[in-house]
Amino acid sequence: MQRLPAASLVVLLTSLLAAAPACKGDRANDNATGDKPDSPAAEAGEGAPTAEAGAAEAGAAEAGAAEAGEAEAGAAEAGAEAGEAAAETSTGGTGAEDTTGAAEAGATETGEADPAQALLESVKTLDTEDDAAKKALGDAVAAGASKLDAAKIANERGEALLTKGESERAEVFFVWASEAHKLYAEPVFNLAKLDAYAGDLEAAKEHLVELEKRGNKKLMKKVGVDPAFTPLLDDADVRKIYEVQ
Repeated sequence: MQRLPAASLVVLLTSLLAAAPACKGDRANDNATGDKPDSPAAEAGEGAPTAEAGAAEAGAAEAGAAEAGEAEAGAAEAGAEAGEAAAETSTGGTGAEDTTGAAEAGATETGEADPAQALLESVKTLDTEDDAAKKALGDAVAAGASKLDAAKIANERGEALLTKGESERAEVFFVWASEAHKLYAEPVFNLAKLDAYAGDLEAAKEHLVELEKRGNKKLMKKVGVDPAFTPLLDDADVRKIYEVQ
């Protein structure tokens, strides 16, 4: 074997010593660039951001739920205020006082007595003097009462007086009623009875003819059965009246 000169050995050893640190550096670089499998610590390091992101998302979800709850509560409060506003509007905006006032105003208007009706009521009572009663009948018509209503009241007063035996007083109101309404037959029938009872058959017959003109068949038939007209039942004209079909 050939021996190397001493100088060559020195150069070779120097080269080997210089190469040894470089190999160690390459291994360190491999570890730094991740050529070797990741260690558990490295994986844990990578998982930490994910956990932090999940926590952030959970916090955001809780915040969103809280905001949604506040929004629902606000909507409920707004609905309650709207309901109160609607209730106030339905009561006129100022509550029961306005409604009560309107009701009182209506009661005042409808509570006023009808002057025409009051006059007619005064005619009904026999405590009212005849002259005052006749005037009240005219005033009632002037105040708006219908002539038929006034005629009926006058006839009722006449019948009440006749029941008391006051035939002369009764006649006044029968006449007034018959003239107030030309189709109202009741007072004409009563006048015919008064004449028949008084023995004035011609006057009674005249009133019966007027009764026929007014066309109240019920009263015309009644002539044939009322004792007051017995003296006139054989009269051809009167028979025609009470035999009406």
